[in-house]
Amino acid sequence: MFIGASGARAQDFETDRFTFRGFGTIGLTTHDAEGIEFRRNVGQGYGSEANELDFHADSLAGLQLNSRIAARFDLALQGVTRINAEGNWTPRVTQAFLRYSPDESLVLRAGRFGYEIYLLAESRQVGYSYLAVRPSQDFYGLVTNDEVDGIDASWTTRLGPGLFKVRVFGGEGSDETALHDGTSWSGSSDAVGATLDYTWRSLTARAAALEVRYGANADLRELGTFLASSGSPPAIDIGEELIGSEQVSRGLQLGLAYDGGPLQAQLLYGHIISDSIAGPNVNAFQAQAGYRVGDWTPYLSFAKSRDRNPIRSTGLPELPELLPVIGTVRELQDNMRATQHSTSLGVRWDLSSHWAFKAQVDFTDIHDSALNFDRRPANSGDTRMTVLTAAVDFVF
Repeated sequence: MFIGASGARAQDFETDRFTFRGFGTIGLTTHDAEGIEFRRNVGQGYGSEANELDFHADSLAGLQLNSRIAARFDLALQGVTRINAEGNWTPRVTQAFLRYSPDESLVLRAGRFGYEIYLLAESRQVGYSYLAVRPSQDFYGLVTNDEVDGIDASWTTRLGPGLFKVRVFGGEGSDETALHDGTSWSGSSDAVGATLDYTWRSLTARAAALEVRYGANADLRELGTFLASSGSPPAIDIGEELIGSEQVSRGLQLGLAYDGGPLQAQLLYGHIISDSIAGPNVNAFQAQAGYRVGDWTPYLSFAKSRDRNPIRSTGLPELPELLPVIGTVRELQDNMRATQHSTSLGVRWDLSSHWAFKAQVDFTDIHDSALNFDRRPANSGDTRMTVLTAAVDFVF
Protein backbone atom coordinates (compact mmCIF):
# COMPACT_ATOMS: atom_id res chain seq x y z
CA MET A 1 0.00 0.00 0.00
CA PHE A 2 2.82 2.40 -0.26
CA ILE A 3 5.78 0.29 0.59
CA GLY A 4 8.42 1.35 -1.87
CA ALA A 5 6.86 4.73 -2.63
CA SER A 6 9.77 6.20 -4.57
CA GLY A 7 12.22 5.11 -1.91
CA ALA A 8 10.38 6.64 1.03
CA ARG A 9 10.59 4.73 4.28
CA ALA A 10 8.40 4.98 7.32
CA GLN A 11 9.56 5.70 10.82
CA ASP A 12 9.11 2.63 12.98
CA PHE A 13 8.01 2.88 16.56
CA GLU A 14 9.61 0.64 19.20
CA THR A 15 9.80 -2.55 17.12
CA ASP A 16 9.33 -3.80 13.58
CA ARG A 17 6.14 -5.48 14.73
CA PHE A 18 4.24 -2.20 14.50
CA THR A 19 4.82 0.52 11.91
CA PHE A 20 3.02 3.82 11.69
CA ARG A 21 2.98 5.85 8.47
CA GLY A 22 1.44 9.06 7.30
CA PHE A 23 0.98 10.74 3.93
CA GLY A 24 -0.76 13.73 2.47
CA THR A 25 -1.01 16.46 -0.13
CA ILE A 26 -1.43 20.19 0.28
CA GLY A 27 -2.50 21.64 -3.04
CA LEU A 28 -3.57 25.08 -4.27
CA THR A 29 -5.66 25.21 -7.45
CA THR A 30 -7.10 27.94 -9.64
CA HIS A 31 -8.51 28.16 -13.17
CA ASP A 32 -9.92 30.68 -15.64
CA ALA A 33 -13.26 29.24 -16.84
CA GLU A 34 -16.12 31.42 -15.62
CA GLY A 35 -19.14 29.40 -14.54
CA ILE A 36 -17.15 26.18 -14.19
CA GLU A 37 -16.13 24.58 -10.88
CA PHE A 38 -13.10 22.33 -11.25
CA ARG A 39 -12.94 19.14 -9.19
CA ARG A 40 -10.63 16.14 -9.03
CA ASN A 41 -13.42 13.58 -9.54
CA VAL A 42 -17.21 13.31 -9.42
CA GLY A 43 -17.08 12.33 -5.75
CA GLN A 44 -16.24 15.87 -4.63
CA GLY A 45 -19.19 17.91 -3.39
CA TYR A 46 -17.91 21.27 -4.56
CA GLY A 47 -15.16 22.51 -6.79
CA SER A 48 -12.73 25.35 -7.32
CA GLU A 49 -14.35 28.45 -8.79
CA ALA A 50 -12.75 30.55 -11.52
CA ASN A 51 -9.97 32.97 -10.56
CA GLU A 52 -9.94 31.92 -6.91
CA LEU A 53 -7.26 29.99 -5.03
CA ASP A 54 -8.68 26.81 -3.55
CA PHE A 55 -7.05 23.96 -1.60
CA HIS A 56 -10.01 21.54 -1.51
CA ALA A 57 -9.63 19.76 -4.85
CA ASP A 58 -6.20 18.20 -4.34
CA SER A 59 -5.56 18.29 -0.59
CA LEU A 60 -5.90 15.22 1.63
CA ALA A 61 -4.25 13.51 4.59
CA GLY A 62 -3.95 9.90 5.64
CA LEU A 63 -2.55 7.64 8.36
CA GLN A 64 -1.67 3.96 8.18
CA LEU A 65 -0.88 1.36 10.81
CA ASN A 66 0.72 -1.99 9.95
CA SER A 67 1.15 -4.84 12.40
CA ARG A 68 2.88 -8.19 11.96
CA ILE A 69 0.77 -10.40 14.18
CA ALA A 70 2.44 -13.69 13.24
CA ALA A 71 5.12 -15.07 10.94
CA ARG A 72 2.81 -15.13 7.91
CA PHE A 73 0.05 -12.74 9.00
CA ASP A 74 -0.09 -8.94 8.73
CA LEU A 75 -2.78 -6.46 9.64
CA ALA A 76 -3.19 -3.07 7.93
CA LEU A 77 -5.42 -0.13 8.77
CA GLN A 78 -5.58 3.15 6.84
CA GLY A 79 -7.75 6.24 7.14
CA VAL A 80 -7.98 9.24 4.83
CA THR A 81 -9.68 12.61 5.10
CA ARG A 82 -10.57 14.44 1.89
CA ILE A 83 -13.49 16.30 0.37
CA ASN A 84 -16.40 13.90 -0.15
CA ALA A 85 -19.65 14.07 -2.09
CA GLU A 86 -21.38 15.97 0.71
CA GLY A 87 -18.66 18.62 0.65
CA ASN A 88 -17.12 17.87 4.05
CA TRP A 89 -13.88 16.35 5.35
CA THR A 90 -15.25 13.40 7.31
CA PRO A 91 -12.44 10.81 7.69
CA ARG A 92 -12.96 7.49 5.92
CA VAL A 93 -11.40 4.07 6.48
CA THR A 94 -9.88 3.22 3.11
CA GLN A 95 -7.87 0.11 4.05
CA ALA A 96 -8.52 -2.48 6.78
CA PHE A 97 -7.42 -5.99 5.95
CA LEU A 98 -5.71 -9.13 7.21
CA ARG A 99 -2.96 -10.40 4.96
CA TYR A 100 -1.72 -14.01 4.79
CA SER A 101 1.31 -15.03 2.72
CA PRO A 102 2.49 -18.65 3.08
CA ASP A 103 5.35 -18.08 0.61
CA GLU A 104 6.80 -15.42 -1.66
CA SER A 105 4.42 -16.17 -4.54
CA LEU A 106 0.98 -16.26 -2.91
CA VAL A 107 -0.80 -13.45 -1.02
CA LEU A 108 -4.33 -13.66 0.41
CA ARG A 109 -6.23 -10.73 1.94
CA ALA A 110 -9.58 -10.29 3.62
CA GLY A 111 -11.16 -6.98 4.63
CA ARG A 112 -11.17 -3.59 2.89
CA PHE A 113 -8.59 -2.99 0.17
CA GLY A 114 -8.28 -1.00 -3.05
CA TYR A 115 -8.80 -1.91 -6.69
CA GLU A 116 -5.07 -1.27 -7.20
CA ILE A 117 -5.28 -0.91 -10.97
CA TYR A 118 -3.14 2.24 -11.19
CA LEU A 119 0.23 1.71 -12.87
CA LEU A 120 3.31 3.41 -11.38
CA ALA A 121 1.43 4.35 -8.20
CA GLU A 122 0.81 2.82 -4.81
CA SER A 123 -2.73 4.23 -4.73
CA ARG A 124 -4.61 7.31 -5.84
CA GLN A 125 -4.43 8.65 -2.28
CA VAL A 126 -0.63 8.67 -1.91
CA GLY A 127 0.36 11.56 -4.15
CA TYR A 128 4.05 11.12 -3.37
CA SER A 129 4.04 7.75 -5.15
CA TYR A 130 3.14 9.10 -8.60
CA LEU A 131 4.57 11.72 -10.88
CA ALA A 132 1.78 14.19 -11.62
CA VAL A 133 -0.22 16.41 -9.25
CA ARG A 134 -3.25 14.13 -9.52
CA PRO A 135 -4.42 11.04 -11.39
CA SER A 136 -5.79 12.28 -14.71
CA GLN A 137 -9.27 13.73 -14.31
CA ASP A 138 -10.12 12.69 -17.88
CA PHE A 139 -9.11 9.06 -17.23
CA TYR A 140 -10.03 8.49 -13.57
CA GLY A 141 -12.55 11.26 -12.88
CA LEU A 142 -15.59 8.96 -12.85
CA VAL A 143 -14.01 6.76 -10.16
CA THR A 144 -14.73 8.01 -6.64
CA ASN A 145 -14.23 5.41 -3.92
CA ASP A 146 -12.06 2.54 -5.13
CA GLU A 147 -12.24 0.20 -2.15
CA VAL A 148 -13.79 -3.24 -1.81
CA ASP A 149 -14.93 -5.03 1.35
CA GLY A 150 -14.17 -8.62 0.47
CA ILE A 151 -11.31 -10.99 -0.35
CA ASP A 152 -8.53 -11.10 -2.91
CA ALA A 153 -5.72 -13.40 -3.93
CA SER A 154 -2.56 -12.75 -5.93
CA TRP A 155 -0.02 -15.19 -7.29
CA THR A 156 3.36 -14.38 -8.82
CA THR A 157 5.62 -16.68 -10.80
CA ARG A 158 8.53 -16.44 -13.20
CA LEU A 159 7.47 -16.75 -16.83
CA GLY A 160 10.17 -16.62 -19.45
CA PRO A 161 12.56 -13.72 -18.75
CA GLY A 162 10.07 -11.83 -16.58
CA LEU A 163 7.52 -12.12 -13.78
CA PHE A 164 3.84 -12.88 -14.27
CA LYS A 165 1.29 -11.88 -11.61
CA VAL A 166 -2.43 -12.57 -11.49
CA ARG A 167 -4.79 -11.05 -8.94
CA VAL A 168 -8.51 -11.66 -8.46
CA PHE A 169 -10.83 -9.93 -6.01
CA GLY A 170 -14.47 -9.62 -5.11
CA GLY A 171 -16.67 -7.99 -2.52
CA GLU A 172 -18.92 -5.04 -1.82
CA GLY A 173 -17.94 -1.59 -2.96
CA SER A 174 -19.39 1.85 -2.30
CA ASP A 175 -19.89 4.74 -4.64
CA GLU A 176 -20.76 8.40 -4.25
CA THR A 177 -21.47 11.07 -6.82
CA ALA A 178 -22.03 14.78 -6.21
CA LEU A 179 -24.51 16.39 -8.59
CA HIS A 180 -24.52 19.95 -9.92
CA ASP A 181 -27.77 20.81 -8.11
CA GLY A 182 -26.11 20.43 -4.70
CA THR A 183 -27.42 16.94 -3.98
CA SER A 184 -25.40 13.75 -3.87
CA TRP A 185 -25.98 10.07 -4.51
CA SER A 186 -24.38 7.15 -2.70
CA GLY A 187 -24.92 3.42 -2.80
CA SER A 188 -23.32 0.01 -2.54
CA SER A 189 -22.47 -2.45 -5.27
CA ASP A 190 -21.07 -5.93 -5.80
CA ALA A 191 -17.67 -5.76 -7.47
CA VAL A 192 -15.48 -8.49 -8.97
CA GLY A 193 -12.28 -7.95 -10.88
CA ALA A 194 -8.92 -9.27 -11.98
CA THR A 195 -5.54 -7.90 -13.04
CA LEU A 196 -2.84 -9.58 -15.09
CA ASP A 197 0.69 -8.13 -14.95
CA TYR A 198 3.84 -9.05 -16.80
CA THR A 199 7.08 -7.34 -15.76
CA TRP A 200 10.33 -7.58 -17.66
CA ARG A 201 13.20 -5.37 -16.57
CA SER A 202 11.74 -1.83 -16.46
CA LEU A 203 8.61 -2.63 -18.47
CA THR A 204 5.23 -3.59 -17.03
CA ALA A 205 2.19 -4.58 -19.08
CA ARG A 206 -1.20 -4.82 -17.42
CA ALA A 207 -4.73 -5.90 -18.28
CA ALA A 208 -7.42 -5.23 -15.68
CA ALA A 209 -11.13 -6.01 -15.76
CA LEU A 210 -13.88 -4.97 -13.36
CA GLU A 211 -17.60 -5.67 -13.13
CA VAL A 212 -19.85 -3.69 -10.82
CA ARG A 213 -23.47 -4.66 -10.11
CA TYR A 214 -25.80 -2.21 -8.40
CA GLY A 215 -28.91 -3.39 -6.63
CA ALA A 216 -32.35 -2.42 -7.86
CA ASN A 217 -33.14 1.27 -7.38
CA ALA A 218 -36.79 1.81 -6.50
CA ASP A 219 -36.93 5.30 -8.04
CA LEU A 220 -35.32 4.17 -11.30
CA ARG A 221 -37.58 1.15 -11.48
CA GLU A 222 -40.66 3.33 -11.00
CA LEU A 223 -39.45 5.66 -13.75
CA GLY A 224 -38.73 2.67 -15.97
CA THR A 225 -42.21 1.25 -15.41
CA PHE A 226 -43.78 4.53 -16.50
CA LEU A 227 -41.58 4.78 -19.61
CA ALA A 228 -42.23 1.15 -20.56
CA SER A 229 -45.98 1.79 -20.55
CA SER A 230 -45.79 5.10 -22.44
CA GLY A 231 -46.27 3.70 -25.94
CA SER A 232 -43.18 5.50 -27.30
CA PRO A 233 -40.64 2.95 -28.64
CA PRO A 234 -37.55 4.96 -27.50
CA ALA A 235 -39.09 5.43 -24.05
CA ILE A 236 -39.98 1.73 -23.86
CA ASP A 237 -36.36 0.74 -24.59
CA ILE A 238 -35.06 3.06 -21.86
CA GLY A 239 -37.73 1.92 -19.44
CA GLU A 240 -36.93 -1.77 -19.88
CA GLU A 241 -33.29 -1.04 -19.05
CA LEU A 242 -34.26 0.76 -15.82
CA ILE A 243 -36.73 -1.91 -14.69
CA GLY A 244 -33.99 -4.57 -14.45
CA SER A 245 -33.25 -5.98 -11.02
CA GLU A 246 -29.62 -4.93 -11.39
CA GLN A 247 -27.68 -2.22 -13.15
CA VAL A 248 -24.33 -3.49 -14.44
CA SER A 249 -21.18 -1.60 -15.45
CA ARG A 250 -18.10 -3.32 -16.85
CA GLY A 251 -14.67 -1.84 -17.30
CA LEU A 252 -11.46 -2.86 -19.06
CA GLN A 253 -8.06 -1.21 -18.67
CA LEU A 254 -4.94 -1.92 -20.70
CA GLY A 255 -1.65 -0.35 -19.70
CA LEU A 256 2.03 -0.30 -20.56
CA ALA A 257 4.52 1.41 -18.26
CA TYR A 258 8.28 2.01 -18.27
CA ASP A 259 10.18 3.04 -15.16
CA GLY A 260 13.92 2.81 -15.61
CA GLY A 261 16.77 5.23 -15.12
CA PRO A 262 15.65 8.82 -15.57
CA LEU A 263 12.67 7.99 -17.81
CA GLN A 264 9.16 7.22 -16.59
CA ALA A 265 6.34 6.73 -19.09
CA GLN A 266 2.96 5.06 -19.44
CA LEU A 267 0.18 4.44 -21.95
CA LEU A 268 -3.33 3.62 -20.71
CA TYR A 269 -6.58 2.70 -22.41
CA GLY A 270 -9.90 2.38 -20.58
CA HIS A 271 -13.30 1.16 -21.70
CA ILE A 272 -16.48 1.34 -19.57
CA ILE A 273 -19.86 0.06 -20.68
CA SER A 274 -23.16 0.06 -18.77
CA ASP A 275 -26.48 -1.62 -19.48
CA SER A 276 -28.61 1.44 -18.74
CA ILE A 277 -28.59 5.19 -19.22
CA ALA A 278 -27.82 5.63 -15.50
CA GLY A 279 -24.26 4.32 -15.93
CA PRO A 280 -21.18 5.54 -17.84
CA ASN A 281 -20.36 4.46 -21.39
CA VAL A 282 -16.97 5.95 -22.19
CA ASN A 283 -13.61 5.26 -23.78
CA ALA A 284 -10.53 6.88 -22.26
CA PHE A 285 -6.85 7.22 -23.16
CA GLN A 286 -3.81 8.61 -21.37
CA ALA A 287 -0.15 9.02 -22.32
CA GLN A 288 2.40 10.44 -19.89
CA ALA A 289 6.18 10.77 -19.86
CA GLY A 290 8.66 12.34 -17.45
CA TYR A 291 12.46 12.60 -17.48
CA ARG A 292 14.39 13.08 -14.26
CA VAL A 293 17.37 15.44 -14.15
CA GLY A 294 18.87 15.49 -10.67
CA ASP A 295 16.04 16.21 -8.25
CA TRP A 296 13.78 17.64 -10.96
CA THR A 297 11.39 15.70 -13.22
CA PRO A 298 9.56 17.65 -15.92
CA TYR A 299 6.64 15.74 -17.43
CA LEU A 300 4.07 15.95 -20.19
CA SER A 301 0.75 14.13 -20.50
CA PHE A 302 -2.29 13.93 -22.71
CA ALA A 303 -5.60 12.37 -21.67
CA LYS A 304 -8.94 12.03 -23.38
CA SER A 305 -12.32 10.59 -22.50
CA ARG A 306 -15.25 10.31 -24.86
CA ASP A 307 -18.84 9.13 -24.50
CA ARG A 308 -19.63 6.45 -27.04
CA ASN A 309 -23.36 7.13 -27.18
CA PRO A 310 -25.29 10.35 -27.84
CA ILE A 311 -27.93 11.56 -25.41
CA ARG A 312 -31.00 9.37 -25.92
CA SER A 313 -34.46 10.87 -26.27
CA THR A 314 -37.64 9.39 -24.84
CA GLY A 315 -39.62 10.40 -27.90
CA LEU A 316 -42.36 11.66 -25.62
CA PRO A 317 -44.27 14.82 -26.58
CA GLU A 318 -43.16 17.89 -24.63
CA LEU A 319 -46.41 18.31 -22.77
CA PRO A 320 -46.32 20.12 -19.41
CA GLU A 321 -47.17 16.95 -17.49
CA LEU A 322 -44.37 14.99 -19.23
CA LEU A 323 -41.60 17.59 -18.98
CA PRO A 324 -40.43 16.37 -15.50
CA VAL A 325 -40.04 12.81 -16.87
CA ILE A 326 -38.20 14.01 -19.99
CA GLY A 327 -35.94 16.18 -17.81
CA THR A 328 -35.16 13.31 -15.41
CA VAL A 329 -34.16 10.99 -18.25
CA ARG A 330 -31.91 13.71 -19.67
CA GLU A 331 -30.36 14.42 -16.27
CA LEU A 332 -29.59 10.74 -15.63
CA GLN A 333 -27.48 10.78 -18.78
CA ASP A 334 -25.92 14.19 -18.16
CA ASN A 335 -24.63 13.07 -14.75
CA MET A 336 -22.38 10.43 -16.35
CA ARG A 337 -21.11 12.35 -19.38
CA ALA A 338 -17.34 12.64 -19.70
CA THR A 339 -16.33 13.95 -23.14
CA GLN A 340 -13.27 16.17 -22.75
CA HIS A 341 -9.50 16.11 -23.26
CA SER A 342 -6.52 17.68 -21.52
CA THR A 343 -2.87 18.42 -22.20
CA SER A 344 -0.81 18.80 -19.03
CA LEU A 345 2.67 20.18 -18.39
CA GLY A 346 4.35 19.92 -15.02
CA VAL A 347 7.48 19.52 -12.97
CA ARG A 348 8.22 17.55 -9.83
CA TRP A 349 11.00 18.53 -7.44
CA ASP A 350 12.03 15.90 -4.91
CA LEU A 351 13.16 17.95 -1.95
CA SER A 352 14.01 14.79 0.04
CA SER A 353 12.98 11.17 0.39
CA HIS A 354 9.84 12.37 2.19
CA TRP A 355 8.82 15.58 0.39
CA ALA A 356 8.04 16.48 -3.21
CA PHE A 357 6.89 19.77 -4.71
CA LYS A 358 4.84 19.76 -7.91
CA ALA A 359 3.61 22.49 -10.25
CA GLN A 360 1.24 21.68 -13.11
CA VAL A 361 -0.85 23.42 -15.76
CA ASP A 362 -3.74 21.64 -17.50
CA PHE A 363 -5.26 22.85 -20.76
CA THR A 364 -8.69 21.20 -20.85
CA ASP A 365 -11.24 21.29 -23.66
CA ILE A 366 -14.71 20.48 -22.33
CA HIS A 367 -17.30 19.28 -24.82
CA ASP A 368 -19.97 17.41 -22.83
CA SER A 369 -18.75 16.52 -19.37
CA ALA A 370 -20.01 16.24 -15.80
CA LEU A 371 -16.52 15.79 -14.37
CA ASN A 372 -16.69 19.46 -13.37
CA PHE A 373 -19.70 21.46 -12.20
CA ASP A 374 -20.96 23.56 -15.10
CA ARG A 375 -22.81 26.58 -13.71
CA ARG A 376 -23.06 28.39 -17.04
CA PRO A 377 -26.40 29.08 -18.75
CA ALA A 378 -27.94 26.11 -20.53
CA ASN A 379 -26.58 25.25 -23.98
CA SER A 380 -23.44 27.34 -23.46
CA GLY A 381 -21.47 24.94 -25.66
CA ASP A 382 -17.84 23.86 -25.61
CA THR A 383 -15.30 25.69 -23.51
CA ARG A 384 -11.60 25.66 -22.67
CA MET A 385 -10.28 25.73 -19.12
CA THR A 386 -6.72 26.35 -17.95
CA VAL A 387 -6.04 24.89 -14.49
CA LEU A 388 -2.97 25.88 -12.43
CA THR A 389 -1.95 23.78 -9.45
CA ALA A 390 0.93 23.86 -6.95
CA ALA A 391 1.15 21.00 -4.47
CA VAL A 392 3.39 19.52 -1.81
CA ASP A 393 3.26 15.74 -1.25
CA PHE A 394 4.74 14.18 1.87
CA VAL A 395 5.18 10.81 3.55
CA PHE A 396 6.62 9.93 6.95
